[in-house]
Amino acid sequence: MEKMKTAGRVYRRELGINVYDAAVKRCDYIYQKYDFIIISWSGGKDSSCCLELCREAARRHGKLPIHVFFLDEETIYPETIDLCNLHIADPEIKFYWVIVPSIYRNACSEVEPNFIPFEPGKEAIWVRQPPANALWMGTGEDHRGMTDWRVPPSIPKRAAIEMFKDMPGTKCAVVGLRTRESFVRYTGLMSSQSFITGEDHGFVQARPIYDWTAKDVWWAIAHFGWDYNKAYDKLWRAGGTVETTRVAPLFHAEAALMLRRVMLYWPEFWDQLRHRVRGVHSMGIYSGKLHKVRLLPGETWQEAAYRYWQNLGSEESKEILAHAITKKLEKHNKLSTVPMHETKKCPKCGLCWRTIARACCMDDRQLRILEPYNT
Repeated sequence: MEKMKTAGRVYRRELGINVYDAAVKRCDYIYQKYDFIIISWSGGKDSSCCLELCREAARRHGKLPIHVFFLDEETIYPETIDLCNLHIADPEIKFYWVIVPSIYRNACSEVEPNFIPFEPGKEAIWVRQPPANALWMGTGEDHRGMTDWRVPPSIPKRAAIEMFKDMPGTKCAVVGLRTRESFVRYTGLMSSQSFITGEDHGFVQARPIYDWTAKDVWWAIAHFGWDYNKAYDKLWRAGGTVETTRVAPLFHAEAALMLRRVMLYWPEFWDQLRHRVRGVHSMGIYSGKLHKVRLLPGETWQEAAYRYWQNLGSEESKEILAHAITKKLEKHNKLSTVPMHETKKCPKCGLCWRTIARACCMDDRQLRILEPYNT
């Protein structure tokens, strides 16, 4: 493979093979090379494809059952639980149902900008009780106490490393990462120069479907009859598309805009959510209108970005976004002699002041808006 001189530029070439056959070869390589393989499974379409591809590879190499790691984030679709129970009953799968009381972003509220799954002390308002066989990785003697873990970075990765750190031999975590989903994921893969990352605390990460599109994912599920999360069926009926329909955590900046679908198609689940998480009810009623960026009379988009930044509810959010925006502006100034435009996106960095204002309005701490995918 040609050496990548920079992760930010486009270095792609056709492999002369379709993406399914390429993924099969990658999974074969994983099960030949590594002693212990754990599949990080979220209940979504991408990780479900990885689970099935790994199952096939393990069957070919005599390494069944496969090991599947699931991080329970409490506020998940009922259909995700149904699929969990299906995998638990499968003799070809050893299923690890894991709970970590940790800090997630709640984009529905600036008053309470954090959400903690299975937060200690709030048992009375949990959306549901975890299964009796769940593995807790919190603090305290019963491991159910609050941790200082937060998203980002990856809590599933950290939890898997902690849980299996004493496992002998070489270790690999398989994740359903696809580079089409974000520029950050694309640059991360290009930096690795492989579908396998460098070792971290004894683990490497493998991304066998990194070059798949959403259409590839759904083709494989339909063609091979693989099990999938039936929540997707309702989300499609609610107006979702192949690209935008996800069963990810419900409260980050992008997913929160889709809460109206939950309100309409999961009334019982919705009633639990709106009592559990602050701001959810208002977000569901007003949909994206609460986070639609607007100019005040006589205001520029640069001034609007500063206004939205000033109105953020936590100093932590202000610090994170100020650092990210400063780096983006420095990069823009290096790549272009033209000042950042108000509304026209820069062909070099993909940003304009309106986009930056939107990032500030939505508290884009995970850089989903500030890291546009331009490839």
